[in-house]
Amino acid sequence: MRRSAQPFDSKTDFTAMHLSVAEARSLSENILRRHGFDSAEARQITDVLLEAHLWGRPTSGLGHLRHVVRAAADRQPIAVVREDARSVLLDGGNNPGFLVAPRAMRMAIEKARDSGLAAAAARNAYLGGINGYYAAMAARNDLIGLVTISSGRRVAPAGGIDPLFGTNPLAIAIPTLDEPIVLDFATASTNVGSIERARRLGEAIAPGQAVTADGAPTTDPVTALGGAILPFGGHKGAGLAMIVQCLGMLAGGAIVPDGIRDFGYFLLAIDPGMFMPVADYKARTSELAEMMRASRPATAGEPVRVPGERSMKERERRLRAGFDLDDALYEELVGLAGGTGVA
Repeated sequence: MRRSAQPFDSKTDFTAMHLSVAEARSLSENILRRHGFDSAEARQITDVLLEAHLWGRPTSGLGHLRHVVRAAADRQPIAVVREDARSVLLDGGNNPGFLVAPRAMRMAIEKARDSGLAAAAARNAYLGGINGYYAAMAARNDLIGLVTISSGRRVAPAGGIDPLFGTNPLAIAIPTLDEPIVLDFATASTNVGSIERARRLGEAIAPGQAVTADGAPTTDPVTALGGAILPFGGHKGAGLAMIVQCLGMLAGGAIVPDGIRDFGYFLLAIDPGMFMPVADYKARTSELAEMMRASRPATAGEPVRVPGERSMKERERRLRAGFDLDDALYEELVGLAGGTGVA
């Protein structure tokens, strides 16, 4: 760990602590064990949190530890509610999605290998971070993966000002001969972590992302958190958010989760081998990816990228170089670790 040699990646001149991946892992796992998670649970949660930083999406990363430890005392074991050859329903026991979603996807993968297609749903869970992590689990097993999460009310429907939907992310991962194609996005114009980060650093958020409780446009993160985030793409993003909400309801949880609890998880694993040899499918998806890369860019020097490609390049770089945490967040995490940072 060291003070970052460069100004923090921010519009304002905030300083940051630079951590190696090993240092960040140690800090996260220490926090989780201190708050009642066993070593395997701490490792799994940390794996997902670190991937967010490695993929260049830090607002879905270690900052979530603050919410995870607050809910830790109310956890129960994850339980199977219902199961058959092609589906499983889990009660998450008020565990974070960082634990529930990997278990659900592993079960869906095993069932899809036998049945060709399998679905998993989970209720009574909360934060899951980057959905692409779980969808890519399927793709790395030669399956197509789809993951959605309906989360706490933060986002207004198109034409409205009351928060009704979660940021409701959607991820799909496709196997190729190399790294999976991974499409992973929130159906909101921004996520809560980005607004919380702006509040922490005293920054403005971008225009058009949020409204106040009275429906007035705002760039102030404080009034945005008290109002509503807007969907991306107007009625298109809002429509997708509603679909994600409906899929989340399959788990039997809240119609609209309130706060950071009882999110609705839906996961799907599909075996391409139901339709053609898997090797042929992967060759064809790889050929499509190469066609995209070879197509003419709109801006010289900025080649067309396949979904997920930038994240994987960032991952390679950050595995070697580490990443920054703003000082305010780092100090919060040190407090959660009992006042001890990383050596």
